[in-house]
Amino acid sequence: MELSGAITEKRREKKMKRSFKYLVPIIISVFLLSLPVAAEVKFGGEVKTGFTATSVENSGFYYDLYEQLKLEIFVPETGNTEARIEADFTVPGGPGFKKLYLKHRFKEMDLTIGRQPVSWSFGSLVNPVDYSLGAEAMNEEGSAKYVDGIEAFIPLNWNSNISLVSSFPGTSFDSDRVKFGLRGRTLINNNFDVSANYVQDQYKDTFDTIIDRRFGVTVKGDLDPLGIYGAFGYYSDDNGESDLAYLAGCDYSFLRNNNNRVYLQGEVLRVKKQRVSDMLHEMPLNISNADEELTLLFGNASYGINQFSEAGLMTAYCLNDGGLALMPRYQNQLGSNLTMELKGLFTLASDQALFYSDFYNSVVGVELSYPF
Repeated sequence: MELSGAITEKRREKKMKRSFKYLVPIIISVFLLSLPVAAEVKFGGEVKTGFTATSVENSGFYYDLYEQLKLEIFVPETGNTEARIEADFTVPGGPGFKKLYLKHRFKEMDLTIGRQPVSWSFGSLVNPVDYSLGAEAMNEEGSAKYVDGIEAFIPLNWNSNISLVSSFPGTSFDSDRVKFGLRGRTLINNNFDVSANYVQDQYKDTFDTIIDRRFGVTVKGDLDPLGIYGAFGYYSDDNGESDLAYLAGCDYSFLRNNNNRVYLQGEVLRVKKQRVSDMLHEMPLNISNADEELTLLFGNASYGINQFSEAGLMTAYCLNDGGLALMPRYQNQLGSNLTMELKGLFTLASDQALFYSDFYNSVVGVELSYPF
């Protein structure tokens, strides 16, 4: 009887987890259908189509075509409540929601529930202390930026605030997987933006639930003519293991011939190799010897050719092994709304280097996008 009761309880728990997966969409759908201003709902978005060619090790090239429709639904704010809906339809792939949340503005705070973007970015190319590592990297968004959960934003005064976030991976309300984050942010001397955050994450290994903890500090400001920024991270877990991360960077921009904007950015990151796979998961990486301490240099340069086109280059270099990754790009506005972008990723590294993959070492692609 006890065994039967335990099995029944587990079945109920699984059923509750499956039900929670659909809870937020149902709540938001009911909310939208009940709106008196439903007739004022508007639609917008963006259509993309692209082609990529990937150099596969010892096998030539692999070619891929893709299409993507990003659909946004703009719902008029009702009282102090707003709904945000943004869906992606990708071929190959499938549909999925990037944003699906309700936000209510109380007198003392803003409360957001549902699938929402959470990123504690501060202008760096990589962020070792984000809520989710890899949410934004090398000026690109990652899927880790969008979480299913609840956020409370509490303004303390005009230049200080606190954010509390709790998210549930896979929309499964499992107490062993709930992630929690707390961030405080303030402006010092009207010049330096300083934040401190704490993140607690959980995952299951073979027998136990392991808790990962991360404490981070970021700062950014201006020292004319440079913008400067930095970050410090301390990571620890229940196994007694801990490590540190340090980041420092600066950026500079100017106009050439009073028309062409030049932007330069560089930063150095000291971090354990196992963290890099989370921060740069879109790049080819060799994560053998995960406990190795790495020193990485990142760079970003862009040049505004005219008001319609821009060229740029991002780089990543590992001082430990001499491996280099180059990411050139070119963007041109072909018409009033049609934009073409050429991008590439090329690695120059030995088979023992960080920027090396057994599968591929270079990618080139072209993409057309049309917002509406």
